[in-house]
Amino acid sequence: SASYVYRSNRCNLSMEQCTSSKLPIVASNSGGIPTLIKDGENGLLTEERDVEGIAEAINKVFNDSALRDKLTENAYKTALEYDYSVIGRKYAEFMRLV
Repeated sequence: SASYVYRSNRCNLSMEQCTSSKLPIVASNSGGIPTLIKDGENGLLTEERDVEGIAEAINKVFNDSALRDKLTENAYKTALEYDYSVIGRKYAEFMRLV
């Protein structure tokens, strides 16, 4: 099983793509990333540029299959919440209320 390590100062389409990849995510706790990734729920967050913390998080994902499965499943569920068809439907519902 692989994992995806994400380090960026801003949240972009790539993070949404990562959550839908069904891979456990290790990301830096910076920029917009924490709005999408919740530490211990749908990924693991480390401090930016913390090499030891990143290595520890990756080892944790590789060595704990229950955690890996939980992170992967929850990340995928997060991706479904941000799917364009879901966002479009929510927007249309909102516009009907206005």
